[in-house]
Amino acid sequence: LKIYNGNGSLKSTLTFQEYEGLPVAMDISRSMLAVVTTENILKIWDLSGDDASNANVDASSVVRTPKLIVPQRKLDEFANGVQSIKFNATSTKLSVLLSSLSYSAVAAAATDDDMCCE
Repeated sequence: LKIYNGNGSLKSTLTFQEYEGLPVAMDISRSMLAVVTTENILKIWDLSGDDASNANVDASSVVRTPKLIVPQRKLDEFANGVQSIKFNATSTKLSVLLSSLSYSAVAAAATDDDMCCE
């Protein structure tokens, strides 16, 4: 993932290993970025970074390394897929909408008669 500022300048690049999969869901709130991959791996970064320490350096041209808050959390134990993720307004909590393993099996077994009443 490449992160740009509002002026279109590259601020940072986040890479994923092959075993982690590709990003499929993400949310950003304030300075926090959460990403879930095709392999159901959740990662969370703090993008705020430090300001340029040298007064002669233009802070807008500095490429910063985001701080990895949650390095790798496998979500397979909870579900077979992630539909979406969303931070709350203060970026202190993250909701994850999952495709449940058990729900898929129940839904496949349901018939029209189960959903109808007389």
